[in-house]
Amino acid sequence: MQFDYGSKGTLTIYYYWLERTNWMYQTKAKIEGMMCNMCETHIAEAIRKAVPSAKKVKADRRKKQATFLTEEKADLDALEAAIQETGYDYLGAECLPCQKKGLFGRF
Repeated sequence: MQFDYGSKGTLTIYYYWLERTNWMYQTKAKIEGMMCNMCETHIAEAIRKAVPSAKKVKADRRKKQATFLTEEKADLDALEAAIQETGYDYLGAECLPCQKKGLFGRF
């Protein structure tokens, strides 16, 4: 097996490994302007539309953030555009690897 080390070296190998194991990506987006449950629903719908592969989409007005899981890295530019289109302030997002938890996730 041959790897493209690129400019990041071992980081490229790490992401290659993540894609072939039971890991997912958790994206957390900071959002200003949510005031009620309906605002949370609007944000969640916008995320589902911008990132069709998103799972477990949750928006929380108290934490001023939305979180979701994807199998591959989410397109943060599309996410930003979708949130701003709904009229809320997008303050940034991060997409970090996390271990997939399922029925047998502990074994």
